[in-house]
Amino acid sequence: VLDSLVSAGTINADQETAIVNAMPQRPANDQGKHGPRDHKNPLDSLVTAGTITSDQETAIQNSIQTARQSGTNTNMKTVLDSLVSAGTINADQETAIVNAMPQRQEDNGLKTALDKLVTAGTITQAQEDAILAK
Repeated sequence: VLDSLVSAGTINADQETAIVNAMPQRPANDQGKHGPRDHKNPLDSLVTAGTITSDQETAIQNSIQTARQSGTNTNMKTVLDSLVSAGTINADQETAIVNAMPQRQEDNGLKTALDKLVTAGTITQAQEDAILAK
């Protein structure tokens, strides 16, 4: 994500390095399917447990992606509420999904780290906003 912002001229390479260094680090054994900073999809465990079906998992992921792409509210509860209303999942499944999802604490500290870089003058508020929008 940051490389694309450097390429676009939104931030420079030094700012990219400062952002990476300011980000909270995950343990080395925290290896997701796309690299050391990605978490395994928590919905997979719900499919394995039989709480939701594979088709429901796909519908949830598609709804989240559609909401992000359209710039609408990507709050998980809002997305899931719409799936309950549509009959794709039921209320019990919605509760299980919400409970299975890792709780985001300011994007795992990303916003806090970026706020500190803005305060220090390393990046601008506009640059922070562009990073968080990615």
